[in-house]
Amino acid sequence: MKRVAAFTLLLLLIFSACGAVIDEPPDSFATVTEPTTVQSTENETDMETSEATAATAKSTQTTTAEYGPSTTPIRSTGGVVALSFSVGFQVNTHGYVDGEGSAGAVLVRTRQELDAFYAADRDGNKSSYQAALRKYNGAFFEGKALLLVNRQEPSGSNRLQVTGVMRLGGSLDVSITRTVPEVGTADMARWVIGIELKKDALPAGEIPVSVQYH
Repeated sequence: MKRVAAFTLLLLLIFSACGAVIDEPPDSFATVTEPTTVQSTENETDMETSEATAATAKSTQTTTAEYGPSTTPIRSTGGVVALSFSVGFQVNTHGYVDGEGSAGAVLVRTRQELDAFYAADRDGNKSSYQAALRKYNGAFFEGKALLLVNRQEPSGSNRLQVTGVMRLGGSLDVSITRTVPEVGTADMARWVIGIELKKDALPAGEIPVSVQYH
């Protein structure tokens, strides 16, 4: 009987010792490697995000640089489009035209239309701006049009400056500033102004043109 009790006690001690060993985690599991792996993943993610952001910024800069120059020709506000323009010539013929043709504006899109304008001009001194028309050949009219404005002033001392060309639906409106000195000459002055415009910024068909002098 004592032997059975002693054997039972021995078994209990062995089981207790085994349980204590089993409950303790092995040394091989004491080092946790997950933080190193997570840190590496976060670094890689940050690097990928930084590279993607840099690539996007570079793409935006390239697009802006390439697109920038093409945004200058036209600005739109409330349905009114301000067109870019350049004054090709502005000549005072010192001539005079009575009645129709003394003032006005016409848009020409071909060399033939330009020649027709010159032929119809009744200014006896129109030859003074003939040389300025030579550069407006077929190559020019492939991408541009020429807006011709003529205006008679009571004095050759008065000055005209084109300050804007607006597109209002299917028509054009030109703004010209007049500078009148306090004391001027008494001679007549007839100005012929050639304003260069891009064709693709203009409405199709016949275009009414009005000129506002300020």
